[in-house]
This record gives sequence, C-alpha cells and structure tokens, in this order.
Amino acid sequence: MSLQELKSHPSIYWSSTLQQEQAAQGVAPIITNGFHPTRWGWFPWAPEKWESLTHPDDLTIAGYLIPSPRIIAVNRASDADEYSVYNYGYLKFRMQPGLWREVPNPGYHLGQTVEISKLHSPHEPARVMIEEVFWDQVLDKVQFLVSNRGHVWPEPLEAHEFVNPSESRFFG
Repeated sequence: MSLQELKSHPSIYWSSTLQQEQAAQGVAPIITNGFHPTRWGWFPWAPEKWESLTHPDDLTIAGYLIPSPRIIAVNRASDADEYSVYNYGYLKFRMQPGLWREVPNPGYHLGQTVEISKLHSPHEPARVMIEEVFWDQVLDKVQFLVSNRGHVWPEPLEAHEFVNPSESRFFG
C-alpha cells in the first residue's frame, strides 16, 4: 500500500493536532521534542501474535506498515515506557520494542523535494519528491522511490544520486 493510499484510508489518523498543523505548514514530519535520539529500522517479519505487542488503538496503522521494507523512525520517551513510538512520515503507531532491524539514518524524509543529476534526466537536473523510503535487503542499503510531476520514477534511487546532499536534513 502506498503512502497516499495510507493517508486516504478512513481508519488512519494523523498523530496529533500539532502534527496536522505542522503538516499544513510544510514542517518536517517527525517530532523529537522530549524523546531520546531517533533510530531507523524496518520490520522484515511479523510474528503471529504481533497484535499483542501493539497498542490497541494503533492496530490498524501497524497492520499496514508491518511487515514492510519501509524505513520507520522510532523514538522512546524513556526506558520505563511500555511502548516505543514508531513514525513513517506523519503516520504514527505505538508498539513494544523488538521485531525490527536497525538501519543507518536515511538522510532524507518522506515528502522532501530533492534534485537528481543529469544522469537521470536527459536535459537538466530534475526536482523530484520522495514518495517512499525503504530498505533493499538484497543490496543492503536505503533506497528512495521518487515522483516527478505526479509520475513515479521508474527505478529506486540512492541518496548519493541526489544533488547537493549536504543541504538535506532528516528530522527525526
């Protein structure tokens, strides 16, 4: 299921009024105030009883994102908390720690506009939007699905293929 499909699903909710307001203003999707540093990972599997590890209010959204190669950020308010807070863009769910594999910081976030080099465009660098951030298990690296003017780019890209990578920031 694509991020757009997740956003349009009636049972999916944005995590808070503050995040809804910030989304409308174009602020970065993941808020870390009061949390330990963000880590990133993906859920390569889901055990039969994964529902028992998930907060009861978050079963629907977790069901769409687990298992999945999507790179999800995780924050913990403290080690005493029962649940970790997992974020994929503005989508949020709570789950007990475990089940996932940690990966390096992807460096870019969902919805971010970046430029790709002339190697991918015959005329000039193209501005594209990041639609999905996922872990490619075969290549063992972060991959990005991007779109240009509403059309999904034919192949996934890597961070080094973006122009001016030093100007990007992943808020997490």
